[in-house]
Amino acid sequence: MRWFPVVLVVAFASCNSDTPGGPGDDAMLVSSENHDLGTISVGVQTSALVLTFTNTGNDESAALTVFVEGPSADELVVSSDECEGRELAPEESCEITVALRPTFNGAKEVLVRVQGRPGETASATIRAIVGGTTMSASPDGLDFGDMRLGIASPTRGLLIRNASPRPTGSLSVEISGPHASDFTVVLDACAGASISGGFSCGITIRFQPSASGIRTATLRVSGVDAAVSAPLRGTGGSPTFLSITPTQHAFGLIRLTERSTATFTVRNDGPGFSGTLSAQVSGVNANFAFESNTCIGQTLEVGASCVISVSFRPQSAGAKTADLTVSSSYAEAVHASVSGEGAALTLTASPPAMAFSALALSASAAQSVTITNTGNVASVPIRTEIVDFSDYDYYYYTPSTSQFEIVTDACAGAALAPGASCAVSIRYAPRTIGAHFGRLRLFGDAAQNPTQSVDISGTANGIRSTTLTLDFPPTAVGATSAAFNVGIFNSGSTSSGALTTTLSGGGFTIVSDDCAGTALGAGAACTISVRFSPSAALLHHAQITVSGIPGGSAITTVRGQGM
Repeated sequence: MRWFPVVLVVAFASCNSDTPGGPGDDAMLVSSENHDLGTISVGVQTSALVLTFTNTGNDESAALTVFVEGPSADELVVSSDECEGRELAPEESCEITVALRPTFNGAKEVLVRVQGRPGETASATIRAIVGGTTMSASPDGLDFGDMRLGIASPTRGLLIRNASPRPTGSLSVEISGPHASDFTVVLDACAGASISGGFSCGITIRFQPSASGIRTATLRVSGVDAAVSAPLRGTGGSPTFLSITPTQHAFGLIRLTERSTATFTVRNDGPGFSGTLSAQVSGVNANFAFESNTCIGQTLEVGASCVISVSFRPQSAGAKTADLTVSSSYAEAVHASVSGEGAALTLTASPPAMAFSALALSASAAQSVTITNTGNVASVPIRTEIVDFSDYDYYYYTPSTSQFEIVTDACAGAALAPGASCAVSIRYAPRTIGAHFGRLRLFGDAAQNPTQSVDISGTANGIRSTTLTLDFPPTAVGATSAAFNVGIFNSGSTSSGALTTTLSGGGFTIVSDDCAGTALGAGAACTISVRFSPSAALLHHAQITVSGIPGGSAITTVRGQGM
C-alpha cells in the first residue's frame, strides 16, 4: 500500500509594536486547528501527517519551540521537525511530520503547539478513535468448486488470526446467507475461545449442495470489539454419467527401447453437465504416461466428448498393468485398464566360464557351452565370435589368434525363441607356453550389441629348459672348455612329440644329446652336453632350441669369451 501525507496548514502572525516584543496589530491565526483521523487500529501507525506553520505577520518570529501535549502525547511519532529553533521571516513556513501509533483502545487526542515570543503561538489538535482488535481470515474465502447434489465435498479450512496485541475476547462463529444450510462447520477451534494477539484458530467447513447452481454463504467470526467475514461459495450440479471407450487395452510385447500409444474417448452421456474433469494413470509400474489429454480441466456438455492418449514404454522386462481413471464433480469415475509386457532378450550361458589346459602346439578336448534364451522375445539370427584379451588389459579385445577355436556352433545364425537353446563347442589350441585368455561373444539383438559373453582361460605347458642362459668361463683361442649340461623337461601332463635339437651360432659344439628323437613323457627330462671352442678373442653367442610337436619349444642361450 502506498501512503500519501496529509497536510495541515497552521498560520500565526508576529506582533507589531514600537517596542520590540510588544503587542501589535496582527493576531495569531490557525487555519485548521483540528484533524480527525477517524477509527484506527491498535499497533498500526497511521499515514504521515504534515503540519505546516506559517508566519503571516510583518516581522520575523523569535526562535520557535515545539510542544507535544495532551493525554495521548506519548503515542505521537514525530518523524521530522523543521520548526524547532527556527526563526521564520514574514510569509515563511516550517513543517513538522507526525503520525499516530496507538498502543491501546479508546479516544486519542494530541496537541502540537509551536511558540515564539509570548503571544506568538499556533497549535493543531489531532484526534482518533482506536478500535479494540483486528482479525483476518486466511484464505479470505473458500470456493468448493463443483459438487454433485447430495454429495459432501472434501473439507477445507481457514485460519482466523488476531493481528492486534490485545485478546479478541470470546469468539462466536456463524454461517449466514441465502444457502447457509449447504455449508457445515465440521471442526471449530474458534467458537468460545479468546485468541491472544498474534495467534490464530482454525475452522474446517464442508459443502454439500442441496440444489443446482451457485450456492453462497458467509462465515462470520466475531469478538468483543472486532469481527471478520469470509465468503463461502460452491456450485451444485445434477448427477450425470460418463463413459469411456475402450474399457481396456493390451499393448502386448513392447521392447524396452520402444513406445506404443493407445487412445481413449470419454463421453458425457447426460443428463447434466459433467463438471470439471480430472484424469490420472495409476499403478505400481511407472511405465504408462499421458501422451496427450484434452479432458483434464474441461467441462463436457451432454453428448460431448474428449480424448486421452496413453503411452506404454516399459522400463523393465515383464508384465505391467495400470488403471486410467477419469472423474468429475457431477459423475462417478469411469475406468479403463491398460496392460503390456516389457520385451527383453536375455541369453544365459551354462557354464558361465570355461577353463582349459594343454600342451603347447596341441589341442585340448572340446568343451561345450549351452546358450538359452531366458527372455520373453526371440533373438535375431545370432552372430558368434571369439576374441583374445590380455589379463593386463582385460577390456582390450583383439581378434582371435587361434589360441581358442570354435569346433561346432549351433548358435550362429539361429534365431532363438524364448526358452530355446543352442550350443557352442570350443577347444584350446595354444601356440605358445603360458596363460591365455579369451571371450566368446554372442550378438542376438537388432542393435548388434553383445548379448552374452563367456570368459575362456587356458594354461599351456610343454618343453622347458632348466637353464635359460649358460655362461662358459673365458677360454683361450684354439682351446676347448670342459662340457656343460643343459637340462630339458616336459612340464605338461601328456607326452611330447619326438624332440629335435638345433644349435645356432659359432664357437659351441654339442658333445652329447639324449633329447633328440625322444618323445619326452609327462614330467620327464633329458640332457644336452655342450663345449666352448673360441675361434677369436671375442664374445661368442649361440642358441640351443629343443622343439616337439606337441610340446612347443625351449630355448637356451649360451655365451663365452674367447681369450
